[in-house]
Amino acid sequence: MEPTYFGREYRKPSQMSYGELRDYIDALQAAGYRVDRLSVQLQQKLAYPISLLVLAWVALPFAFRARKRGTVMGVAVAMVLGMAYFALMAFTTKLGEVGLISPKLGAWTPPVIFALVAMNRHTTLKT
Repeated sequence: MEPTYFGREYRKPSQMSYGELRDYIDALQAAGYRVDRLSVQLQQKLAYPISLLVLAWVALPFAFRARKRGTVMGVAVAMVLGMAYFALMAFTTKLGEVGLISPKLGAWTPPVIFALVAMNRHTTLKT
């Protein structure tokens, strides 16, 4: 290895772009290191922005029902759904980081599950 390799500054995966992190993972994998934790973080760089859309999609049916139960009930349901989403995300992320499930499954499970919940809520919505 060249001497410049050892003089490089370490950056956290959250500070790297998608391409930089992918290249870093490839280099570590070629060197024989386990990269499960970094692979989950790479997949989360794509899955996490989708969570904004999914959570808004889940909230829409509850916004249309606010007339019957009031605003406070809608805000409470939104808080519970948000906490459930991020708890599921933390749980599946840790499962992926330790290698119990694949990194893609660890990062993409919460958006997929909550998208299915949103689809279910929209099919039962009375307009």
